[in-house]
Amino acid sequence: MMLPLRYLTQWRMAGLALLGVVFFAAIVPSSLFWPGGLPISEWTEGDDKLVHAITFAFLTTWFGGQYAQQGLWKILLGLAVFGVLIEICQGVVGYRTRDAIDVVANLVGILAGYLLVRFWLAGWSARIEAWFDRQLGRRSLE
Repeated sequence: MMLPLRYLTQWRMAGLALLGVVFFAAIVPSSLFWPGGLPISEWTEGDDKLVHAITFAFLTTWFGGQYAQQGLWKILLGLAVFGVLIEICQGVVGYRTRDAIDVVANLVGILAGYLLVRFWLAGWSARIEAWFDRQLGRRSLE
């Protein structure tokens, strides 16, 4: 169940856009944007597992901050399926490689994001809305 957010539609649209960007980045050839290879590969020494983990930790934290704690399992399951779907699609396009270890890295990121949300960042989006409401002199929905 989503938290009672004032800007629910905007949060949902931003979330869909994030999923779209991640899917797009995972499917298109990286040489399309970076002919010499991804700049981030210099930081990760060519191993993209860290990128997978960070991306899925971010996605889990993003969506986890908009849902009540009892609904987090749906986010975790949905993002796990999304990660598997990406790998399946990468195997289909021909210029990408399907890799089961990438799925494991995604799951590690999901777990890290879950821990962040569970113990620190639960309801972060509601707090951001409340902060904006205070700045704009609006009454919050609480």
